Amino acid sequence: MTIDSSYDDLPELDRPPTYAATDPLHPSNSVSNHANTDETPPNFPTYSIVSSHTSSGLNITHDEHQLYYIGRYDHQAKPELALYGGYDAYGPQLALAKFGLREKDFAIYLGGLKHPGANDWDVVRHATDGRLFHHPLYRFEITSSTASTDDRAPRVKQRLHWQKTHESKLGASYFSMRDFKLVDEGGDDEVLAVFTDHGRAGKLEFRRRVDERVEIAALITLMAMVERMKRVVGAAAKAVGA
Repeated sequence: MTIDSSYDDLPELDRPPTYAATDPLHPSNSVSNHANTDETPPNFPTYSIVSSHTSSGLNITHDEHQLYYIGRYDHQAKPELALYGGYDAYGPQLALAKFGLREKDFAIYLGGLKHPGANDWDVVRHATDGRLFHHPLYRFEITSSTASTDDRAPRVKQRLHWQKTHESKLGASYFSMRDFKLVDEGGDDEVLAVFTDHGRAGKLEFRRRVDERVEIAALITLMAMVERMKRVVGAAAKAVGA
């Protein structure tokens, strides 16, 4: 996933799409519930995340095929982020993220509801691992299927977290503040994915096969983390310049 100067200079945020624009029953929305209509990502996909040329959103591509679109909306239009399948906000809604919770926590929702109820949201908690000189982490839980491809396979709850990393063996940079690793806390702290910032574009590389719900949750959580960081920095800059 690439988030750089072009990301920091994004145009004014979009207006949220109308209900009809994201309604799965809307005639213009023919994209399947998975993000891509024609291509099936491999078991270990690598995604590029770049700024859209036509909106304030972000395009997420794999092998030059766009799979997802991230809509970014101002703080008065909750939720602030929406993940869609396809090219724009007219694709099927897959997930939402909203800020405004206690301190650095935020909430995510997986699904197509435009106005999820209070119990539909899951909190992503900002926490520490209790060790000195370690970066804080963003912890979330997701219920997903097992590694089996059988739809009848039992579903399990996974506890995951994103955390900043400078580990060169993961492809991260010692100097970057936007390189993160996705860790499975129930799997001997296995690293499932790595996000590295490359200036003009970011790269999100999965290191093993994950359930589709895990992929969606990881994407919306990562993008919410980066977006929140950007808004905090922007607000601080405005305060200094005021």
